[in-house]
Amino acid sequence: MTTLYNLKESISDKRYFLMGISIVMIMLYHQLWVFNPLLKPFSYYGYNGADLFFFLSGFGLTFSFKGKTPTQFYRRRLSRILPTCIVCGLCKLLITYFVSGFPPLVNALLMIFGLDLWFIRALFIFYLFFPLFHHAAERWGEKCLLAVLVLIPFAFLYTSQDTFSGFYTRIPAFFLGILAAKGMLTINKFTLTAYAIAFFLSLYLRRLDWLNIWEFRGILTIYQLLFSISTPFVLYALTHLYNILHKVLLATIFCWLGAFTLELYLWHEYIYHLTDIFIPLSPQNGWQLLTIGFFCSIGFAFAQYHLMKKLHL
Repeated sequence: MTTLYNLKESISDKRYFLMGISIVMIMLYHQLWVFNPLLKPFSYYGYNGADLFFFLSGFGLTFSFKGKTPTQFYRRRLSRILPTCIVCGLCKLLITYFVSGFPPLVNALLMIFGLDLWFIRALFIFYLFFPLFHHAAERWGEKCLLAVLVLIPFAFLYTSQDTFSGFYTRIPAFFLGILAAKGMLTINKFTLTAYAIAFFLSLYLRRLDWLNIWEFRGILTIYQLLFSISTPFVLYALTHLYNILHKVLLATIFCWLGAFTLELYLWHEYIYHLTDIFIPLSPQNGWQLLTIGFFCSIGFAFAQYHLMKKLHL
């Protein structure tokens, strides 16, 4: 069956835009004090910004790995992420000291390296095993994805949902990103329909979980897995949305945010917690908390991004 859409080329052209969309989704999700009924759905479904991030990470890492040995690849990746994590961690540790005192030593060390955040821990794991993912993609292509989908439900049966599901249900998205970068992901009418079905079914299950209609322990894991599988459809839709948003300059804003997503991820939850300390949490203060937390996070993240560029780190 012929390819309908060149996802590789479209993502390459709009990668910063897509990363900007992803980080805004995550930032809204972590704004747990969003009380406005118009914004609450965006906050609730923003959880899946991480799936888009892991797809885009797999996509970007594939190009970064090209022509390099695993050692060269690891060195380059760590030189990108570690200085940023350490600078941010030291700044947060200093602020924490003045606000509430020095944290326990283990917590302080985790904060310095960004390992207090599950996303950074997951990113390091994906970096570590990327050569294996890459080899599997080259050898078996989309067939390997089927093996991943078979293994994940078994992993769910033998692990804690809260501890592991947020990581292993994102493996399909990461692997799909690798396939897309290698031009091995088929996007035609049949596959696009299948991805779309997975997407809408995931939203339906998320809705059931939100309303507590279906009390089933695995519903959140199944929802996460379905959305992870549907990421090609979501990104397909977002690349088309770019042309609409570009007319009103919103695409430019998302592209700008997409340039420093790592810094935004490292800073935003910490800033939200600080905001929550100084401003009482209540429906009346919802917009105030949202505005201050959101824009302060962008300010701190951009300041660090600009500093790192100046220092050539």
